[in-house]
Amino acid sequence: MNFAANSSEFDDLYPALGRLVVNSSFMEGCLRNFVHWLALSDDAWILFAGQSVDWLIQSGKAMLGELDGADEFNLQNIERFQAALGRAKALNEHRNHLVHGDWRLQYRDDYEPRPRNSPADNRVFFVARSRLRRDASVRQVAVVDIELLADQMRELGEEIEAATQEGARVRYSWNNLRNRPSEGFVDWDPVVMLDALARKHGVKRRSSRFTELHSGAEDLEDQGDDGQAPRTMPADS
Repeated sequence: MNFAANSSEFDDLYPALGRLVVNSSFMEGCLRNFVHWLALSDDAWILFAGQSVDWLIQSGKAMLGELDGADEFNLQNIERFQAALGRAKALNEHRNHLVHGDWRLQYRDDYEPRPRNSPADNRVFFVARSRLRRDASVRQVAVVDIELLADQMRELGEEIEAATQEGARVRYSWNNLRNRPSEGFVDWDPVVMLDALARKHGVKRRSSRFTELHSGAEDLEDQGDDGQAPRTMPADS
């Protein structure tokens, strides 16, 4: 059964899809900025402009593989970056099915039902998307499912943006500290550096007071539960 796309019964669907498009575009922009930052060149933006989300994710993973272990990237939170890219891929695949699909009010053939633990919502539709050399994949989707996906993409965009900003501060502070160690705390962020060092050495900072940050050693304690005495950062780390 086919229904006209302008049927009033689709009215609940339109705002949810619009919200999804806006939030996914926000996530895409944050992802593009992140991959541009990874490239270590201000002129690299021309390579990433107009590229798809899938392309950006694959490029980001490739660059992380090259940068992992590099001296300039020594204190970066690689796991955080990798997790964000993996999450972006899963959410974007779901988003594409909904945004580029053919929406129906009813569907009589086989379809993929909503998961059992889905939030209750009687505003239910069916969306089909063609697949290369395969039958169309049809899913049962409620408005609340679309809204949840939109919120997840907004939250992931904010996480990618925060990770990029933290990474930029770590890189800036690390480079300045290596190149100008005699200048002490001039032009680098001790909080950012100690957070990065703590993460790298598997320890947890107790306090952010500047006097304790300056010494570093007494500001860190073991995060593990192996019963061993708390560890401190090496003085030359």
